[in-house]
Amino acid sequence: ALYIDPLLHKIFRAISADHTASLHAFADDLAIHGAHLPALTRALKVMIAEAAPYGLVINLKKSELHAWGTAPQASITFMHNQRRYHLSTMDNEGKPHHVYKYLGVFFFTNYS
Repeated sequence: ALYIDPLLHKIFRAISADHTASLHAFADDLAIHGAHLPALTRALKVMIAEAAPYGLVINLKKSELHAWGTAPQASITFMHNQRRYHLSTMDNEGKPHHVYKYLGVFFFTNYS
């Protein structure tokens, strides 16, 4: 809690200008929702910058980018732990993600 609370505050500030964005946290799991890619990119940059001094890394095997509703397909490319990574709204088969699970709750990317 000593580390995560200041981190959550910084992430919240990074997304606060986007009124569609929300931040959900439980222990060391985070879900950041928003309709605008720039806010999500800012949040990701905060997480990377804050993790580095502590030797922490983001588990990109558990990280996904989803386009909500009719949002356009999107991707983010970034450096983390001296490697280039790419998050996309497309799955490995080139199809948009339609559902993801966070702490046992399913989120669907289309509202219908």
